[in-house]
Amino acid sequence: MVQKNDDLAQFGMTAWDGMDAKDEPRQTNRIFMLLRGRYHWAIVLAAIFGIAGGMAGYFRKGHEFQSRAQIQIPQSRDVLLYNDVDTPFQISTFDAYMEAQVQLIQSPQVLNEALVDPRFERQFGKLPRQQALQVFDKDLLVLHPRKQEVINFSFVAGTPEKAQAGVQSVLDAYLAYTQRRDERRDSDKISQIRNIRQTQQNRISRLQQEKSFLISEYGTETTLIVEHDNLRKNIQTIKDELRELQAKIKSFVPSYDVDAEDKDDQLPDEGTMASDAIVAQLAQTDPRIRTLLNQKELLESRLHMFDTRGIGAGHTEVRNTKAELQAVKRQIDQYVLSGSGLALDGAGVPQSPLKQLRAREQALEDEISDKDASALTLAERINKIAQINEEIGETKDDLTFSTTRLERLEVEQPVEQTVHVLNSGDFPLEPYNTVKRVQFGIIGFGGGAGFGVGIVLLIGLADRRLRHVEDAQVGFKDIRMLGVLPTLPTELADPEQAAIASHAVHHIRTLLQIASNPDKDQGIAYAITGPAAGSGKTSMSVALGLSFAATGSKTLLIDCDLVAGGLTRRLDAHVNRSIAEILFTQEIITEQHVHEVQLATRNRDISEKQFIIDRGIATEEQVAQAIAMQSETSVGILDACSGLNVRDAAGPTDIDNLFVLPIGDAKPHHAGQLSPVELSKLVQQAKRYYDVILIDTGPVLGSLEASIMAAAVDNVIMVVSRGDQKSLTTKSFEHLYTLKAQIAGVVFNHALSEDMQKTSYATMSAAQSRISHDYKPSSVFTQQQSERFGPLASAVASYGTVKSKRPA
Repeated sequence: MVQKNDDLAQFGMTAWDGMDAKDEPRQTNRIFMLLRGRYHWAIVLAAIFGIAGGMAGYFRKGHEFQSRAQIQIPQSRDVLLYNDVDTPFQISTFDAYMEAQVQLIQSPQVLNEALVDPRFERQFGKLPRQQALQVFDKDLLVLHPRKQEVINFSFVAGTPEKAQAGVQSVLDAYLAYTQRRDERRDSDKISQIRNIRQTQQNRISRLQQEKSFLISEYGTETTLIVEHDNLRKNIQTIKDELRELQAKIKSFVPSYDVDAEDKDDQLPDEGTMASDAIVAQLAQTDPRIRTLLNQKELLESRLHMFDTRGIGAGHTEVRNTKAELQAVKRQIDQYVLSGSGLALDGAGVPQSPLKQLRAREQALEDEISDKDASALTLAERINKIAQINEEIGETKDDLTFSTTRLERLEVEQPVEQTVHVLNSGDFPLEPYNTVKRVQFGIIGFGGGAGFGVGIVLLIGLADRRLRHVEDAQVGFKDIRMLGVLPTLPTELADPEQAAIASHAVHHIRTLLQIASNPDKDQGIAYAITGPAAGSGKTSMSVALGLSFAATGSKTLLIDCDLVAGGLTRRLDAHVNRSIAEILFTQEIITEQHVHEVQLATRNRDISEKQFIIDRGIATEEQVAQAIAMQSETSVGILDACSGLNVRDAAGPTDIDNLFVLPIGDAKPHHAGQLSPVELSKLVQQAKRYYDVILIDTGPVLGSLEASIMAAAVDNVIMVVSRGDQKSLTTKSFEHLYTLKAQIAGVVFNHALSEDMQKTSYATMSAAQSRISHDYKPSSVFTQQQSERFGPLASAVASYGTVKSKRPA
């Protein structure tokens, strides 16, 4: 609806023109639209089926009697405790408990006892179990009002005796069942709690035995904890000693990696130097080190001698000596750092200091690992004992609770009944369903009446034709409604009908002019089509052309329906080939002469014959022969598409400013020769010479030329007629959408008088007294022309400013 109002806003309207805003179709009026013309059938069928439905509803059931019973289950109960003091016991979640009792009353356990009750068997007989349960399921009603202590029973039957017997048998069965259940439940509960208490005692005993086993090696739990703490302290002392030892190893070999996995076999990297203290110590006991040190001192003395003699560093002897010195130093470092050198321990035994320190380091690490494992074992045992202590405490609490519950169940006794019967089942004196029977009768009457109306609505839904203006509005609500045209007789003699029809056409023309975007350089082209043949496309084209011509717009009508050719036939349009073109086909004049003749005859008040003879383009005899042949020639839309100027292919009519381009010699099979490019060029050329171009095409779905023209023009006007199929019209719009055609709107043709009365055109009827006296229709057409043009065009010509070229 928003989209629709937006479209109409550009015309300055709040609803589609021709209908008041209050009459705009709404979805709620859909029923009335389907009933239009069928109200009498709807009333008759509604009365017949309504009476039948009312009687069926009232007599659907006979008299029924209802017997009621009521019980009370107190939420608080008095119990006797150990000190002989009466204390109320409150039932938690009381509503849930009461709902459970309602379900119990309706359960098979209770109903199986009720159906064997003597009172029930006396009234209902010995029914099969399944059948008896169905009786209870259908006639028994049990309700519990929320937050109340009562449960209400009711039983419905055909006689008062059956109703009372039914409710009393269920009540007594429930009371007997609950009594047995409570006795059995108390006994089972005591036995169950005793079993639970014994299980808890056994669990405590087992946990205490497990705890004793864990601490048996240490005597007490405290001793175990102290042992664990002492072990952790010892581990920390060993770790401190290990850190001091590792620092000492680093002091011997500052740049050597003491953490390598294979310390004895790893060789030092190049550039790693042994400590001088280690070398000096090893030189005292190791002859290999002393030999290397002597070589080192000899080479250093030689370098010193070279230096005192002024021999530079680049001398060959100097370089060789330095290389030898460097090699000796490397041998010393590798020998010492690899642990090959020996040192004497306190007893004078040769010993490697690095190997000794590393051996001690490994021993400390092994000791720490062993003690950590022992400490972890003690910690796990301590945690296990703590867990056992916690489980023993929880189990003792559960044991205390179980003992307390058992003592209360064994000592306490209820002092009053838990269920009180407030009403054991009354004897009904009157039927209870009298009001319900009336209600069913009313419902039946409404349903029957609705069924009757529904049949008429289904008939309306099955009718897929467009019957009224509202059908087009609801079915195509997204398309603009341009106007409504009345149904006119073949011989239009009623001036009121003619005036309304003329006003409707002029109004459609006005909406198109308002919606169009006028271009001073070119006109605007409209294609007029419809969903099927006979919708009034040609009549609309002629009438709309007359309306545009009456406003002074130079209007061109193009007949593009090669199958029917209705526009050409209705206007009796026949355009002959020009004299110049005939002479050109005879090769008497050139093409340049043809253009010269056409230009002169268009711009000057001179005939072709006179201009050709005066200019000496052809002789009088040749011109006379061409004129004789001219009546046998015909041009039309195919010639215009083939290159003939549209002004030469179109001819004037008897109406000022109205021109027509007929189909000429085109036949239906020529439709396959039409090219979208050529037709588009034709439309563009016509827009340069005419203000308005109206193109009459065939039906959208059955015409090739209609599809081509819909894509070539500026706007498409869809003419739908009363009686057209909705599905066919919808497919036509979908086809136009696929062509990306611009749809100007819809014109509803052949509307009934009642549809016209709802439009603004109906105001013309109120003014007919003034029209009949003050205004007389003009005689623009002759009787023969009126018959040929049709009633709609005749009405527009008679009630308008259409000017005829025909002499008065």
